[in-house]
Parts: sequence; C-alpha cells; structure tokens
Amino acid sequence: QILKNNIKTRKSQYLSLIMGIILTVTFIAVMALLIGSIYSSAKEYFYSRFSKADFIFVDTAESTVQEFVRDGIVTDYGVARVIGYVQPEEQVSGAYNNSPYAVASLDARAEEYLQLELFSGRMPEKTGEIALEASALRMLGKSPELGDEIIMPLHFLIGTDKFSSPDPVEKPYTVVGIVKDKNAAIMQSFTGPGDIGDGRIPLAYVAAAEPLIAGTVPAFVIYSSLDKSFQAEVKGWTKNDIRQKFGLTGLNMSHELEMYSMDLFTSVMYRRFDFAMPITLVAILACALVLAAIFGTRNSMRSVLDSKSRQIAMMRAVGATRRQIVTLQMKKTLSITTLTIPPAILLAVLILKLAGRYLPASFTLFFHPLLLLGIVVFSLVLIFMTNIGQVVKVSRIPPMQAIRNIDLVRKLKRHKVVSKRNFSPSRLLATRNTILYSGRLPGISLFLALCLAIAMYAGGLLQIKMNRGEEYKNDYILQHYLHRSPVINSTYQRPAFSENDLDFIRKLPLVDTVLGIKELTLNLEVREATPYFIMDGYGPLGFISPGPDGYSGMIDPDLYYRIKEKYGFETEFIPFTLLALPPDALREILKYKAVSGVDLAAINAGRSVIVNIPIMNVTYYEDGSAGCGLGNITNLFQKPAKTTIYENDYFRAGDSLSLRLLRTDEELDEAFPFRPDVNLPDQVDSLARSVEIAEVFSSDYPDVLEHRVLGNFAAITTLEGMANLGFDGSYCEILVNMQPRLSQETAAYVETALEQLTWRVHGSYLVNQRQFREAARKEFTQTLITAAAVFIVLASICGSIISNNISARIRSSKRAIGTVRAVGAPKNMVWKSFFYQILGFFLIGNILGLILGTAVLIYLYQKYEAAFSPWPLLLPLAFIAILLLIVSLGAYRKVSRIMKRSIVQNIREFVIIVGLLLLPALLLVPGKNVQAKTKAPPRLMIEDFQVEKEGGGELLPGDEVTLRILLKNMQPGLKAKNIAITCQAEDNAVIPLVNSSYYIDSIPAWNEEEWVFPAKIPETAVPGLHAVSFSWDYQDPQGNTYNGSQIFYLELGQELRLEYDDLIYTNRMIQGEVLDFSLNIMNLGKGSINNVMLQTKIPGLSDGISSLVGTIGPGQSNKGTLSVYIKPEQEVKAYDGTILLSYEDERGRSYSQELPVKLEVQKKVEFTPSEKTEQQAEAAFPYAWVIGLGSIILILLIIVIVQAVRIRKYRAAEEARL
Repeated sequence: QILKNNIKTRKSQYLSLIMGIILTVTFIAVMALLIGSIYSSAKEYFYSRFSKADFIFVDTAESTVQEFVRDGIVTDYGVARVIGYVQPEEQVSGAYNNSPYAVASLDARAEEYLQLELFSGRMPEKTGEIALEASALRMLGKSPELGDEIIMPLHFLIGTDKFSSPDPVEKPYTVVGIVKDKNAAIMQSFTGPGDIGDGRIPLAYVAAAEPLIAGTVPAFVIYSSLDKSFQAEVKGWTKNDIRQKFGLTGLNMSHELEMYSMDLFTSVMYRRFDFAMPITLVAILACALVLAAIFGTRNSMRSVLDSKSRQIAMMRAVGATRRQIVTLQMKKTLSITTLTIPPAILLAVLILKLAGRYLPASFTLFFHPLLLLGIVVFSLVLIFMTNIGQVVKVSRIPPMQAIRNIDLVRKLKRHKVVSKRNFSPSRLLATRNTILYSGRLPGISLFLALCLAIAMYAGGLLQIKMNRGEEYKNDYILQHYLHRSPVINSTYQRPAFSENDLDFIRKLPLVDTVLGIKELTLNLEVREATPYFIMDGYGPLGFISPGPDGYSGMIDPDLYYRIKEKYGFETEFIPFTLLALPPDALREILKYKAVSGVDLAAINAGRSVIVNIPIMNVTYYEDGSAGCGLGNITNLFQKPAKTTIYENDYFRAGDSLSLRLLRTDEELDEAFPFRPDVNLPDQVDSLARSVEIAEVFSSDYPDVLEHRVLGNFAAITTLEGMANLGFDGSYCEILVNMQPRLSQETAAYVETALEQLTWRVHGSYLVNQRQFREAARKEFTQTLITAAAVFIVLASICGSIISNNISARIRSSKRAIGTVRAVGAPKNMVWKSFFYQILGFFLIGNILGLILGTAVLIYLYQKYEAAFSPWPLLLPLAFIAILLLIVSLGAYRKVSRIMKRSIVQNIREFVIIVGLLLLPALLLVPGKNVQAKTKAPPRLMIEDFQVEKEGGGELLPGDEVTLRILLKNMQPGLKAKNIAITCQAEDNAVIPLVNSSYYIDSIPAWNEEEWVFPAKIPETAVPGLHAVSFSWDYQDPQGNTYNGSQIFYLELGQELRLEYDDLIYTNRMIQGEVLDFSLNIMNLGKGSINNVMLQTKIPGLSDGISSLVGTIGPGQSNKGTLSVYIKPEQEVKAYDGTILLSYEDERGRSYSQELPVKLEVQKKVEFTPSEKTEQQAEAAFPYAWVIGLGSIILILLIIVIVQAVRIRKYRAAEEARL
C-alpha cells in the first residue's frame, strides 16, 4: 500500500527510478546476450571457415580410429578416401606449393564435418567428375569452366608413403564444381612445413564410386570428434607426449596455442578472424551504458529517498525499525526490477538486432535458459547492491534530525555572510545553496573534466587518423612473385601477367584505370660504399660495417666477393631494381613530386631514367633490438633509444648509372645468398647498360601511400624505355581502380574474375584493398560512433547528477521561494540564483577539462607530428553547452511551476529520457555489412545482347533480323528456376516472328542461358533510337518469386533516295554577265532530307558560292538555283568544274554528290555609237507618231463620255415615265 501511494504522489521520481532500472537491466542483458552470441557466432564462423573436427588423422587406417572409438577417445568421425596425390610445380603461389595435396572422395559424415561451400557447380556424383578448391586451381595454374576437361598429374600409392613411380600419371577429369577453400585454409592456418598433414589432406574431390588404379592402395584422412574428458586430460600436453601416451601417430594437431581443440573461443579471438575489433567496440559501449544506467538508477534512488526523508523519519518516530525501513524500500525496488525484466530483455534483443548491422555478417543471437536466468539473477543482485547503501544510510538518520533538518542548520551556521556594498540577492541565495553541495562539487567537477579530456583525446586520435590520408589507394592489386634472388636473376623469362591480361581487366564492368608495372632485378656498379648503402648493416653493403645489433645484411660477405670475382665486377655492386611504367603513370608521379623539365623522350629512348631513393630509418631499442624501414619504426613493447635517418648521399641528376643484368636458366641453390659455400651457376649471361640520371626522388611513407612504386629503391623508366634498354619482362604487378558507387554484385563479379585470372598465372595472387578500405572506413565510423556515444553517456551522467542536485534543492527550497516572493522578489531573481548554481558546476569542470584536454591534444600532436585542429576541442564544448542549456531549461521550468502554482512538482530525470531517445537514434544510423547475413537471392542479368542481320550493314525499316540474348545468373550460391522472359519493343519497332515470351527451366549459379529468336523491323518504323526491353520473372530454390528487367536500344537507319534532273545552265557566257544554275531535286525516300545546299567548285571562275535549298519532305521536290557573276575582266577560255550537292539525313549524317560543269567564257564585243549633233538627235525623235497616237486616245475618250451621258438621260426618262 505504501508503494502504491508513493507511486501516485511521487510519479516523476518513481518514473525516473523505473526507467533507470529498465536501462540497467537492458544493458546487462545486452552484455550477457552479446557475450553468448559472440562465443556461439565465433565458433560457427570457425566451423564454416575450417571444420568441425577436433582432430584430423592423416594417413591413418580406419581400423586404427575404430580402436580409439572403442577406447572412448574418439566419439565420432568421417572418412576421406584418398586415391592419389598431386605434386604442384615449383613456381606457384602459396607457402605450401612444394607439398602434395590429395584427391579424395568424402563420405556423408566427412562432408558434415567440412561443410564445403561451392563457388559454382556441384559436387561429383559419378566417375570421371571432379571438384577442386580454389587453391588447387591456383597451384595448377588453370582456370577451367564448368564442364571443361582437366588433366590431373596423379601420384598413386602402392604402400605407406610409397608411390608407384616418380613421374605422375595424367588422368583426365571433367570439372563439375569449384569449391571455396576449406582444407586449404586448414593447411595454411594449422600446419607448418614438415608437419604431418602439410599438403596431405584433400583439395580435390571425386565421387565415392571413383575406382582405384590397379595395383594401388588408398590412403585415409579422418575427421574426428574427441571425448570432452579426453580433451581436458591432454590439455597443455605437447604433441609428442600425446602421441607417445595414446599412440595417435599421424594426428594433425589443430592449433599451436590450443592444440587439443579447434573450436576454442580463445583461439578464435586470438587469431582475430573478423571479430576482435567490432566486438571490442560494442563491448566498450555496452559497459559504458551499464555504468551510465547504474549511475542513473543511483541518482533516481537518491532523489526518491531525499523526497521521502521526512516520511521515513516519521515512520521511525512511530516505532518502525531500521531493518523494517530497509526491507520495505528494497522490496519496492526489487519488485520494480522483477516487473521490468521481461520488457528490458525484449528491448535488449531489439538493440542487438539494430546493432547487428555493425557486427560481422556471421553474428547471430544466442539464447539459452541458463543465460536468461543469469541475466535475471545478476540484475537483481546489481540493483540490490547499487541501492542498499543509500537506503541503509537514510534509515540511520535519527527521527528528530530528519524532521528538523539539523544538518542544513549546522552547515548554514558554519558559513559566514559578509555584507557587501553591491548586494545581489540572486548571488547571495546561490552562495548559500552552494554550501550544501560542497561535498559533491569536487567529484562532479572532476567527472566533467574527465569527460572532456577523454572526448578530446578520442577526437584528436580520430582527427589524426583521418588526416593521415587514405592508406589503401588502389581497389585491387594483382601481384606476381617470381621468387627473385639478389644479384643473379633466375626468373628473367618466367611468365607473369601479359598485355592480354591487362585488356581482359579493362573490359570488366565499371573498371576505371588499369596500371601494369614491370620489374626487373639488376646490379648497380657503384664507385664507393656510402652510408646509405651500409645503413648500420641494413643496407645492401651492410656486411662492410655491421650495426650495434650485429646485423650485416642479406648477403654473406664471402659469397659477395666470390660473385664479384667470378662474374668480373670491377667496382662494388649492389642489387638494384628497374621499374617500367606507362608514360601517363610516370607523368602523374612527376606531377606529384612537382618536377618539371624531365625529357620523357630521352626516357622512352632508353637514354635516361629516374632514380627513387626511399628515406630509411634505423631504430634501436633499449633491449638492444633494432628495426629498419620506410618512415617511423615503432615497437609497442619497447622504448626507442636511438633513431638514425638515412637519405640519398650518392645519386645526383646528370650522373651516369652502370646497370648490369646477370641471368641464368639454372636453378639457384636454396641457401643462396645466405651461405658462403653455395654453388654459383656457370652458365650466366651478362648484359650491361649505361644510362643518365634525369631526376632523383627522395620518398617517405606518405609518398608510398600516394604511389606504390615510390617505396622501391629503384630506377624508374617507361615500358618503351625498358625495351629500348634491351631488357624485357612480364608485368609483375597490376593496379586496378574501380569507378565510384560500385554495387556489391558488380564487385563480387569483378573479384571472381580477377581471382580466376590469378589461378591461370603461376605465382600470382589478388590483394583486395577495396575490402580493406571498406573495413577501415567501417572501423573509423564505428570508433567515431562509439567514442561519441561513450562521451554523450558520460556527460549525460554528469548532467543528470547536476540536474538531480539542483532539482532536489528546488523542491526543498519551495518555502524559501515563497518567503522571497512574499517580500516582493521577482521570478527572474529566483531563477538567476539557481542558474548561478548550475553555472558553478559546469564552469569549474570545463576549466579543468580544458586544461587536461589541451595537454592531451598537445601530447598527441607532438607524438604523431600532426597539424593542430580545433575540432576535437570545439565539438565536446559545444555538447557541454547544449547540456548546460538543457539543465538550465529544466531548472527554469521547475522554478516557474513553483512560483505559479505553489505546489511541489516532481523532478524528471531528463538525461535518462534523453538517453532513451538518443540510443535508438544512434543505433538507427544506417550501417552496412561487408557481407550479407543471409545468402543473397539469385540475380539474373542479360550479359550480352546482339542483333544480327544477314549480310550485315545498317538496320533499316523492313529488315528481318535475329535477336540473341545471354541471360546469366550472377549469384554464385543459388540457382534460379521457372524463368519466364518477355521481349517488348517501343512503338513496335521490332516485331518478334515467334512467341515474344520464352520459358527457361533453370539456370544454375554462375551459368547462363541463350535465347535466339527472329524478328522484323516494320516498314513504318521511324529512323532513330528505339528501346527494346526484356523483363523476367523467376524463383529461387525455396519458391520465392523475383523479377527483373533490362533495356537495350536499337538504332534504325534511314534509306535515302534522292534524285534530280539535269543541271540547267548556259554553257557559253560573255564577260560581265550573270550565270544561272537551276536544279530540280526530288526526295523519293520515307524520311526528310535536311540542309540541302548547292555550292560551286569551278576553279578560276567561282569557288565557294553557296545556295541553301532547305528541307525536302518525303515525296516532295524543290528547285535549287545558284547565280554566278562573270567578271568583266574574266579570262576568256573554257572552264571545267562541279556543282556540289550536299544534304543531311534526319540523324545529321552528311552526304554529297558532285555534278560536272563545262563552261566557255567569250569576250564581250564593244559597240561605239557615231557622233551626231544635238539638233540631229532631236530630229530623230518620232514626234509624228506620238501626236497621232495621242489624238486617237482623245477621240475615244470623248466618245465614251458622250455615250455615258446619253445612257444616263435615257434611264432618267424611263424612270419618270414609270
């Protein structure tokens, strides 16, 4: 009953307490579910990447494993029957290329252990079929398509470790599937060279019915589960101890750190298989939120107890014991906790669902009854321990002390009030009330200062990381390792990437730039051994003067002098690299280094090169160890004692370089160049060249981030320059950049194509820097969100504490506020007194925080040599200012209510409410997984669209064509079935001659289906672009329906039929006359003819005179005229020329025809009149004729007038008579 009454009368305090408890239980549930889900998800991820086996028996008979089953050591197992082994060639990629791998068939239990995933195709079902892991294809150097025949060079066993012959037997198989690396990952991660199981487990799979070759025996690889008690017994034992004790010969131990099991969470987290960083961030955030919820609950409980202190004292006064009061208060608290646990767990599940987008794709929620029970118990214990101390403290206060508030009276008596000339009631009230916070003020201020310092530290680190630039500039890097050795080149003509490979990459969708780099190891003859070449033992001539740590370089001194004598080096020599780039790439480097005036023509001709000298740092540590590298070398566990920087001290622009290539086709000794007694090849070809240094670069680590080639100690030339120097080679590295906004489907397609390219090229592999860059960007975003969330939570806790103290003081001061009002104090004065108290808390904390934060920022910027940025300083202060505003507004609202209504208003814990609103907002920030959590549905796309016309040529109305489309399933994991595809053309520009729809039963993953059908272009089709759309519906294997569409465009041409009559003109002209040309032009086609023009081309007479006829519509004609003026001084002779008739079709394409013209210009005959007198001229005028003609006209005019008068009089008489 007391609980019900308290909730009714103190709603705001209990509401904040309930919310605090809900948040505490929620974040406890989040942490517990997160820990359980991390373990479960990490284990399942481990199983998906490797296998579920605890032990893998290699070359062990099944009968031996059955004995272990009877002994209780092995509980279950699956068998892989090996029919043969493949020995890869020497020059292939991977650390295990010299070890054979097995070709085997799996039983059902072994398939369950391995859980193989297919890139494409299926597993073998009958003899003669094979499926290979990607690493197996890479070792073979092939990239077959599904259905292709592949030759496997097999070694067959005739006994234990006895092969039938040293030469392999080539056996053909049909490739039916390509498998993601599973056993290859086990080999790479859990074995070392020489270990049992190194290369002896299967990477290629055949059907169970695959027969053995006559006279051979199978080997067995067995995947097993061990008894848990046995695992506990051998925990910490060495491999040899286990083998000697239990006779487990041939056992492939799982892991060096935890050798007894492959599924331990510690091993997964230690190896950081895509889990460590994101989980760490989420765990930090969850811990911070639990801490915030505990503080919030504690503050809410303190607010409740402060408001009930007099009630508790009255209960004590009427006989209630301290134990009864503690029991009553804790029962209420634990009852609220019990009621809030179910909604809190639901809220925790929702939070993890939303936060899951920032976690690895394999993260799944884990539920277990014991885990839920643990959440309930731990929540009750934590809430009890958080609040019991405050309840016990309140119960110990004597009744009369609580009723009279003696503690307040004592504090006020100890404070001396000094009268001042400028009296401010607001400041006096604030000073009086601040005395009551004297015990809490240092802690609150220090808490706020630490929040600011932590925020500035995190902001400074993020700013430094953001300003250091993009570390992964290229999207994809295809690298080829030629197993180069210094001094003697044994891989000169080994094949690597070719021009065809570069063209293949350029044709991939959305590829922006492709840069191929050639590399060749040469020897540079030097005049002297400078410090840069020695470099404290780390340089190419380090053996001349080893460093303090005793290191003397990569080549043995005695071997060096043997080489010098044997191959005739007259001076010292060092290994040197020659790099060849395309000219555009070299120009970009010159522009980046701000170098001008380099003669690229000389570089292309092979007369000069550019030399790049990396700036090297040699760092020594206090324990005597050392390190050498480009840029700063740091060791997290050692403090550097000395660092020496080595820069170029030998090369100068304009000097000459003496380059020498030593090459041999013989295989070098494996110990070359580390042992002095290795055999040096006798058949060595030597090729020497001398070139001039055009420019010298000094490059540091930021330069390498911008251009990878600047990290090499090398001479740089162009591809043409390398050829003109007499050297040649394949591309050792290809840098691929993609266009922005690349979709996941396109990226997956491109990565698969590039991966298959590395399978075909021996010794090559793909570095997916785009994935690294996305992961780095995601890590930066997660770190930023986590740091911001932690700071907001901690600052909100601090603001909550300040708000609670101010709210409690406002509630307890309502009588004092009433007294002040009674003597005429305005509302503004009362509000200012509390604002000054709030400002005191924030001001002291901010000053301390600024001092600590500035010191931290100065330390960071000095350590990382970064430029100062104000953002890590301003952003936390801006949030603190917003927090100050919120606390002040809350206090203002509470003071206003008291002054208006004179009633006690319960204080709401605004920061906890803000936290509830802020948490979903943070979690709802859009995130993106590197990989979808569930398998993506099939995605169909038209990969190729072709229109074929018999005889070729332009498409015209009335043509019959054949349309050919290639529909491909772009999803490597699922097939599409029940596919219905329809063709529809805009304005019926293309009419299918068969059914416009086509049904396809299914398209397997990564396969395609072709649809070919005839169609006709109608006679009425309008020339121009016409859209042809294809739409399709299909289902996935589960029956879910999807659809898609694509649009292509056909360009229809225009059939031009322009006719004209004969050109009309006078072929004989006289000087000074105008020559007119006339031509009747007719359009007999179906489209308009535009910009018809006539133009003269008559050399010597007229050239360039034009006349625009204009547009001639279909079925119309128009007449064109052209006038040419014959000059009086025009030369008299015959002229030959043409009239150019030019016109355009509706698409703007131009046409022209020439009409021949032949003219003859004749001389103008001059006519000279005879001289006459003026009188003779006047006499010659025909006066008689003029007078006669005028008389006749006058007579006719008189007759007409007389006749008209008569007719008028006759009409008047007739009218009078009538």
